[in-house]
Amino acid sequence: MLMDKAALRLVFSLPDHSPAAALNDVRIDALSRMYIAINDLIWTLPVDGCEDRRKIVRRIDSLYRGLDRSSVAGLLRMYRLTKEVAMAVYGPKDRECSALYYELLDGRLEHLSPAEEIAAMQCIVYEIGNIAENNTEFDFYPWFQERCRQWISGLDESGCWPGLPVETALQRLQLLRDNSCVFRDASLDSDMLRAYDHYRSDLILPERTTAEDLPLLGAWYDLLRIPGVVPYEPDLPCRIARRLEDFAAAAEVRSDAWYFAMSYAVVQGCADLVGKAEREMMQQTA
Repeated sequence: MLMDKAALRLVFSLPDHSPAAALNDVRIDALSRMYIAINDLIWTLPVDGCEDRRKIVRRIDSLYRGLDRSSVAGLLRMYRLTKEVAMAVYGPKDRECSALYYELLDGRLEHLSPAEEIAAMQCIVYEIGNIAENNTEFDFYPWFQERCRQWISGLDESGCWPGLPVETALQRLQLLRDNSCVFRDASLDSDMLRAYDHYRSDLILPERTTAEDLPLLGAWYDLLRIPGVVPYEPDLPCRIARRLEDFAAAAEVRSDAWYFAMSYAVVQGCADLVGKAEREMMQQTA
């Protein structure tokens, strides 16, 4: 089956060509989501010619080269554009990420801000999560595991982290899932599910999405789009993406809010195209 070229052209028209140094964090993250999703789409479905592949690789490389290399948050963005890109040859990018990983984390883990702590733990998953053997014996995993246990001990009886923003709670749940699925530590699963049930019971999708809703909707989408430990609800991330797409359609084009919302709509749109192609191929081979 040939890719829907009209849909691909539409997706390609969304990101701009600004260098990373000229973009704020919201736009860098949004472009990263779109580039990774488009790349996955191109490599999953047959395409006539190689120009689309070359185009998206150039954009990914350009964005990667302009990323901040002095912070844990910058390193996390580098990892995403290295480890999540389908059919990528890691090479120099992978080595650069690993070198910065030790430079930025070694001896500094106890002095990180809450946001840096989340980013550092995500970097640990990227760096050692795909090691085939016992990856719990490597470098910073014991610190990672201890932070997970401290989070669990901080839950109240209802499964809530009192006073913690919901977006941060969802990021913690993602990392607790990684602790179970990537590092094969299931000891915290029951408490993690208790926390998930608490926050999930409070989730009500807004009828009319506002800019203030975007971070929370994005955090829910990030948690739910990849199955694992928490209950699988395939329709829910689709509904969230539709809310974000509707917001983007009414927002100021190329504003920060537009970039944020549109990036999730693109991710879901690419996933829908892949899913449609897979269903058609299964029907043809049945």
